[in-house]
Amino acid sequence: MSSSDAPISPAVIRQKAVELRERVSAVEDELNRLRTELEWWETGQRLFGDEGGVAENGAAPPDPAPSVKASHGKGPSLRQAILLILGEEPRKTWKTDQVIAELRRREWFPSGDNAEHHTRSMLAHMHRKGQARRMARGAYRLPPEPKDSS
Repeated sequence: MSSSDAPISPAVIRQKAVELRERVSAVEDELNRLRTELEWWETGQRLFGDEGGVAENGAAPPDPAPSVKASHGKGPSLRQAILLILGEEPRKTWKTDQVIAELRRREWFPSGDNAEHHTRSMLAHMHRKGQARRMARGAYRLPPEPKDSS
């Protein structure tokens, strides 16, 4: 600090901290609004079957859990089937066993020895990608739709 600079008083520091906290709060509110809106658009993208999406760097993001077709080779991918089931009652929290039972009922359940494990893994993966919301251990629902900002 040079001799021409005014000394910083505790009151100035306190005021600057208050101003910065208000700015941070406003930016966090805007960020949360943008995240909610992005989640809404990405959910729509997934519901229309566009799994590709675009990563922040503009490249297509990798998908470590590829879609699985139903055991009879027809019907939606496992991810799409789960989204369809969760989307029928968006406010309902589905236990993993209920999702599996519904997949079986609709004949969309994947085949193979590890089909249940794969379904549970898909739900966890969808949670990590923001496609499903984990409400509790083994309990999922669709993420909330954003509020209309207009």
